[in-house]
Amino acid sequence: MLSIDYSGDGVKVICDSEIIQCDSVIVTCSVGYLNKHAGEMFTPPLPPAKQRALKEFGFGVVNKLFLKFDKPFWNKDCDGLQLLWTDEWASDLEEELLRIPGVCGSL
Repeated sequence: MLSIDYSGDGVKVICDSEIIQCDSVIVTCSVGYLNKHAGEMFTPPLPPAKQRALKEFGFGVVNKLFLKFDKPFWNKDCDGLQLLWTDEWASDLEEELLRIPGVCGSL
């Protein structure tokens, strides 16, 4: 995908070898990529409010851990999990990780 033109009826997605006409488009690139290339990606340019929102949107490394259990062992009203770190692990963790809502940490 080279660019997205939403200046007329519907949306045109301009690719290397074709133009695809769409009713709408969902952009799923990373925020970092979008910040770097938004100026040349969209025709017309994104509205100033959306450009400001992109610049203010923080991002970083995200790690996900998926656990699968045969049956739930937690209360139905549980909002998060408590993670217990060993002293060795805790020395490698950034303090910010321990403050994420829904992911609590104890040393």
